[in-house]
Amino acid sequence: METLKVGAFEIVVQEEERLFVDEQLGEFIEFPEPRIAIAPRLPDLARHSVIFHEALHAISAAYGLGLKERQIRVLEQTIGSFLKDNPPFTTRYLKALRPQDLKDPQDLKDPQVPEDPQVHKDTRGPFKALRPQDLKDTRGPYGLSGT
Repeated sequence: METLKVGAFEIVVQEEERLFVDEQLGEFIEFPEPRIAIAPRLPDLARHSVIFHEALHAISAAYGLGLKERQIRVLEQTIGSFLKDNPPFTTRYLKALRPQDLKDPQDLKDPQVPEDPQVHKDTRGPFKALRPQDLKDTRGPYGLSGT
């Protein structure tokens, strides 16, 4: 039996034959105890995808996001693809999340991007221009006001 952490919650992942019979792959169950049920005998990739999908439902529930099924599907596919398509970044990101596993802090540096001390001096970060008050015209493509 596998256990995942979502915020302060520990969520048990368990196989349930009834899902296989009902032709479902998985589900997140909130009550009485949060858990993820998955169909038994799934191939590894399907198993991991279903668990990730249901974990996104758990995150949505735990943080009150109210994500709809289609939004969960999009996140499942895009986050999975992003991590798969960017292995050097993914490796550095996971190492940064677990600094106790680092043997050398240089492992976190992106070998393709030289450090520039002038970059990101603005504390608002690289997306500062995305704030509506920083844009000259906030009416949007249909001339509607964003405020």
